[in-house]
Amino acid sequence: EGNWVRTKTGQDGRWVRPVPGNWARASVEVRHPAFVPSGLQQESYVPSMASLRDGNGVVTLERGTPINGIVRDRGGRPVPGAEVHLGPAAGTGRTDGDGRFTTPCLPDGDHTITLSHSAYAATANTIHVPPPSPTTQLELDSGGTIMGYVVNEQGEPVPGLRVRANQLFPDGAIPVSLGIADTTREDGTFRIEQIPTQGKI
Repeated sequence: EGNWVRTKTGQDGRWVRPVPGNWARASVEVRHPAFVPSGLQQESYVPSMASLRDGNGVVTLERGTPINGIVRDRGGRPVPGAEVHLGPAAGTGRTDGDGRFTTPCLPDGDHTITLSHSAYAATANTIHVPPPSPTTQLELDSGGTIMGYVVNEQGEPVPGLRVRANQLFPDGAIPVSLGIADTTREDGTFRIEQIPTQGKI
């Protein structure tokens, strides 16, 4: 479990890959630049181990649309080297020297793109596919700071507690982790920097 093997399909769409004989099950993930990754499809079908061993397992890929975007700072300058995260199924990429990025093909609908960079506040963005314009414009800023303290029911400080910052969307979607946190000190205080200045935290 946890071992991945990679291979490519031939001209007929078939692939063959030797695996250990004691494998009782397998998870198949299929990627191609012109199609939506199998893990992102609305109806993702995972062939059974028996069908894979018999050579009859079929995965059907659907067409999608990539997002072409550019990340800028508050001054309008492109941000190179920003991490663009779409989740485990789509993976993570980085902006190039001009702040531009291209995602894998995505199915129609809303998707969350999380941006992060060591010099800016991480931020989550809801992007609709197909996008309304050829180039999606995203922004990073230096962010702000939040501070507070944690106490128990008796009003005593609680040290050693991990406090994480998540971003909330107006539509009530699931909070998105920004990957920033702090641990309360002996007096129960915490301080988290590079907090997005837009949206709810």
